[in-house]
Amino acid sequence: MAIGDRSALEGMPLKLVIISMLIALTVPTVYGALGNFEEVTVTNSLKNEVEELASIVQDLIMMGPGNQRTVTVSVPSDGSFLTIGGASRSDMMSIGYGTKGGEVVRYYLTDPNVLFVTPTIGGLVIEGPGCEMCFRCVEGPSGRSIEVEI
Repeated sequence: MAIGDRSALEGMPLKLVIISMLIALTVPTVYGALGNFEEVTVTNSLKNEVEELASIVQDLIMMGPGNQRTVTVSVPSDGSFLTIGGASRSDMMSIGYGTKGGEVVRYYLTDPNVLFVTPTIGGLVIEGPGCEMCFRCVEGPSGRSIEVEI
């Protein structure tokens, strides 16, 4: 019994070193995976909002002038944002999203062509936590467009 006790005592520091090395190697990997999971979740949430808005806008264009729909948009409060319309002609036909420090990803509504009329020339930027918006189909000199109000 005395020999078994002494070998167990001598082997314990080696076991502690191995366990601490395993922990030191796995913790950064797990932490990085969790950070990536959060980023993917936010991006998917924004993408779903944009796709839902695009569907609503397509329905309004098909129904014609005079139709409107009020929508509640939710955006994570981590620096993410949605953008509707823009300064250039092509950006006026788009809905996009972006994350903090990332580039804007735009969806262009071209079948049929949809122009957004916003209160500001550069389009609307909606940041977290979101807001309630009104989309209205109007007939203008260049055809049907969607008027956006917050």
